[in-house]
Amino acid sequence: MNYLFSYPRSGNSYFRYIVEFLSKRPTLDCFGVADKSLNDLYKFDDSVNDKEPILRKVHKFGDLSVATKNDSVVLIIRDFIECFESNVKRGVSDSFEAIAKQMLDNIVWFHNFTGNKMIVYYEDMKDESKIRDILSEVCIFLNIPNNQIDSFIENLEYHRGKSLEGYAKINSQFTGNSNKNHKQDLSIEEIHRRISVVENMNNEIFNIYLRRYQ
Repeated sequence: MNYLFSYPRSGNSYFRYIVEFLSKRPTLDCFGVADKSLNDLYKFDDSVNDKEPILRKVHKFGDLSVATKNDSVVLIIRDFIECFESNVKRGVSDSFEAIAKQMLDNIVWFHNFTGNKMIVYYEDMKDESKIRDILSEVCIFLNIPNNQIDSFIENLEYHRGKSLEGYAKINSQFTGNSNKNHKQDLSIEEIHRRISVVENMNNEIFNIYLRRYQ
């Protein structure tokens, strides 16, 4: 099985949209959630749901206890400050320190995983100069034909809008603005404090995976 691993509000719904469009196969939600593909919302291909699922979303490393070295894992990472603020907006009451620890625990699990693995950064998925390379890498990693890449890129704004439209249907707190820069509401001192918190929690993991957000 292929697994999509991320902390909530890290871009996993957009990634699932991309994978379903490229592969014409369904993706599954977290364990314990009704197994509905995103195509139930987006309706871009009626044949998607008739096929074998290509991956399952998970948010907690404990849910990956079933994963073996024969499985493949895609980890999505988002700027940890932006991710925290986005979760606060949807009503999560955990402290920054608590959420940072959960995010780091997930990355540590991924770091130690010995099977096939791939990292996708949320910010790169939104970067038009990088999206083609990301789609090509995803196709290779998940063994998907690459014949839909051009169509996706040629209609990039349509797909972004379609993805957000579907996301809003399943997330009542979503405001429709995925480009919100939450850091602009914080002082420089607070941003530096939060960066220091994460770096001090696990300096090795910070340097390997999160240094770009310093």
